[in-house]
Amino acid sequence: MYVDWGDGTMDEVDGNVSQLAHEYSSAGTFRVRITDNITSFAPSYNNSTWYSTTSQNRYTFKNVVRAGSRCASMPTYAFFYCTALSSIDFLGSSWTGLTSLPNYAFYYCTGLTQLSSLPARIKTLGSYCFQYCAGLTGVQDLRSAGLTSLYNPYTFANCANVKEWKLPASLTGTYFGTYEFYYNSNLSAMQLPASLTGIAGNCFYNCSQLKSITIPSQVANIGANAFRECP
Repeated sequence: MYVDWGDGTMDEVDGNVSQLAHEYSSAGTFRVRITDNITSFAPSYNNSTWYSTTSQNRYTFKNVVRAGSRCASMPTYAFFYCTALSSIDFLGSSWTGLTSLPNYAFYYCTGLTQLSSLPARIKTLGSYCFQYCAGLTGVQDLRSAGLTSLYNPYTFANCANVKEWKLPASLTGTYFGTYEFYYNSNLSAMQLPASLTGIAGNCFYNCSQLKSITIPSQVANIGANAFRECP
């Protein structure tokens, strides 16, 4: 496997990419390219020096251009606080084995501007997966994804600039999780899936622009404060 770090240096290594460490000489944003097949992509918050310092590493990891076709997993905190990460194209056709995103995968990735590249193979999203992704704006269309559930809490919490979420028809989970869309303060439109039977507490708490929403007739349970501080 080869990793081009985007600063004129390149490493070759066998096995898991989490074994790699790279120290940038100065703060900035760098485009990282990964070639060849790898079995796991894991620049995890706990074991990678990519995130060891704010000044040089945490804000420098910008975009994985390509990953190997055998990649089937991503660790918790994979891209935690990567504020310069601008796209998630690496989740495309190369990552054929990846079917879920873990907890905190893109937490506070404020540079992300769209999620439309989530492929159909992604079935579930972990807790806090896209929390504080303030760079997401306007309409976020997830209909290309194969999501089956949005049960985990805080998945899209604090995405304050999204005006509308368009959800895939594949969504068959019966509940929206607690604080799922918490503080989506610009959210004004959303069509709830026909399969929905319950909305957990605080789900839409502080969605202060959500003036109208149609709740499917089969919804039997709405948790406490689910629409608190909505107009």
